[in-house]
Amino acid sequence: MSLLKTISIGAAITLSLADDRITSLPGYSSNQPMYSGYVNVNVSHGRNLFYWFVESSVNPDTSPLVLWTNG
Repeated sequence: MSLLKTISIGAAITLSLADDRITSLPGYSSNQPMYSGYVNVNVSHGRNLFYWFVESSVNPDTSPLVLWTNG
């Protein structure tokens, strides 16, 4: 069941990346792609998870993905 949730959350992030791209940050200069937004995890209760994704600068297609959660 947790694998299914991971896949569906990943798909939601992939679909909204174009809208969530960060194009500039004050005091930060880099051309490394970054994205930030919310993934809806429970529509009926309005629950969302915030994410900030920074693409790997080495090889984004093969680099591991790190997920950090606080709570």
